[in-house]
Amino acid sequence: MASGTRSRLLMGLDTTMPRYEMLNNIAHRDLRVATGFGPEFGDAVGMVPAYPSEFAELQREYPIFLRRDPATGDWQSVALLGFEQHENLFLHDGRWNATYLPGAAAKGPFLIGFQENRIDGAPVQEAVLHVDLDHPRVNAMQGEPVFLPQGGTAPILTISQACCAASTMAMPLAHTCFPCSIRTDSSSRSRLM
Repeated sequence: MASGTRSRLLMGLDTTMPRYEMLNNIAHRDLRVATGFGPEFGDAVGMVPAYPSEFAELQREYPIFLRRDPATGDWQSVALLGFEQHENLFLHDGRWNATYLPGAAAKGPFLIGFQENRIDGAPVQEAVLHVDLDHPRVNAMQGEPVFLPQGGTAPILTISQACCAASTMAMPLAHTCFPCSIRTDSSSRSRLM
């Protein structure tokens, strides 16, 4: 699917199956990531996930809401970017017009995955960085290189790793930081987890 036509849903999630690969400096030595902002990069979304670890920064510029996932019934905190599904009021002339970029947007095409290894015979889950090769920001022709010519980590990857680590650490907290009951109508109660 062409990067300019790739559709994104309300939460910044793809409607197509992503193509994740564990990132390494040999197979991905020519990988580049576009750093501009715009609909062609998947930024035309009305909201993005908001992680509790970034609430202090987010609340200065973005409204934060709780949204119920219709598929699971789980509650998730989100930062509102626009009033329509594909409206991002913070996009302007290829820039993100705010002083703080939400972590879900800053991580770009990268995410943390887990790989099982054995240490002294016991299985251990180790965090490893993955890249979505079908993400609209990813290409081999233009943008910032992910790796330096000798294989070291380029600055864009260092920033994305930090964003991925912060969002991964915040995930368990996000599921437990809203423990209260609310009444949604006269006959039903919901428990926020």
